[in-house]
Amino acid sequence: MVDPGAVEGRVVLGQDLHIDPDQMDYPSPELFGHDRAMERELVVDPEGGVKNAIVSVAGVDHGLPAKPAELSLLNKELEFEPRVQVAPRGSTLVIRNADDVLHNVHAFQHRRNLFNVALPSTKVVARERLRRTGLISIRCDISHPWMTAFIFVSPHPYAAVSDAAGRFRIEGLPPGRYTLDVWHERLGEIQLPVVVARGATTHVEAVFHAGNRLKHPSPWLVFGR
Repeated sequence: MVDPGAVEGRVVLGQDLHIDPDQMDYPSPELFGHDRAMERELVVDPEGGVKNAIVSVAGVDHGLPAKPAELSLLNKELEFEPRVQVAPRGSTLVIRNADDVLHNVHAFQHRRNLFNVALPSTKVVARERLRRTGLISIRCDISHPWMTAFIFVSPHPYAAVSDAAGRFRIEGLPPGRYTLDVWHERLGEIQLPVVVARGATTHVEAVFHAGNRLKHPSPWLVFGR
């Protein structure tokens, strides 16, 4: 690819958007595979940056191929680490238990039961191949229902997770006009146009406002692209 570009920026919580911690205004069973409530986390830094938002570029027809990778999901101190990840299709998820208690890793995707792995001890290591694109929701539903994690399986390498300051960067993009899709487990989803120039970095600020969130998840999130 000649002179690819990049997109970088921040995911931000708008000052006009009030989130009631006791109200789940984004149920979306088509994402979570069931109608049961899952714990939703919202971490915002003092400057409004939103942690753990999934950012994906839509409409890339001739970019770099996705390269499967190995990623880790650790049960530690009754939480999943990391909470949010992105992975190319075909990647392998390595699942471990660092606690001296029984955990299970129950994954849903496309309203389907994807896998359910029991981890009775720290000696057990499980591996699962991520073959389907789209969002995977994970929970430990034996006795720790607050344990929640998400993995977005992408058909291309143009996806990222925002850091503790809300920052993200996606590289290797062919020049062109695209849609930037942003999803957060508590805030929902927004979309914004982005133009990538040859050999340049486009800077964006993806702000969740009271009026710009989609009412229902778009196909890229449910099924991937």
